[in-house]
Amino acid sequence: MRRLALFFLLSISFEAPAASAQNVEARKNGIITNYVTKGSLEATRNIGCIKIAKAKSDFTPPDLLKGMIACVRRNDYETAGYLYYLARIYAAFDSLRVSDVSARQAGTVLLIQTYEELQEDQKTRLSEMLDKIMGTPELEKRLCGDLQKVGMPTYHPKYMILHGMGAFFGASAEGGLVEDFDGASNWKQLLGSLKDCPG
Repeated sequence: MRRLALFFLLSISFEAPAASAQNVEARKNGIITNYVTKGSLEATRNIGCIKIAKAKSDFTPPDLLKGMIACVRRNDYETAGYLYYLARIYAAFDSLRVSDVSARQAGTVLLIQTYEELQEDQKTRLSEMLDKIMGTPELEKRLCGDLQKVGMPTYHPKYMILHGMGAFFGASAEGGLVEDFDGASNWKQLLGSLKDCPG
């Protein structure tokens, strides 16, 4: 029965909506074809391996994770770890402010895709560094200070909006935000999720 169900699922052919077909691209992964909106989860710039102190509030999570990969390839796992946490909290902030509920898991998908670029030993070393940052009071305090200095995001979360079903079916990525969203309050609450980080 399971084999029959799997065969049925793999046999389904999906056609992108005609209204937005020019904005949809097919990405094949073996026998699976994923249809994505162009611009979904894409970086807007190549920032390289930079210290978190040099990060800017208009760097998107895709930008920051691309920088994290660059740091891993240079064996600079501490810098990679700080960029990871900045990307993660920015993605969490974006998931609160985008109005398309189906787009809000973009941050998780982005992290999964980024991890797939790493080799197993790199994944292990990065995970160990992430645990060390959160498990060492002085390092977590430093992260808190760095996050406060960079500040809440100032970019439009197009990368996330384009990941949602609304954009897939032709909705514009220029809007897509929750009305009357209180950025300052939500940013402070996210920072407060870190130990001893007042936001």
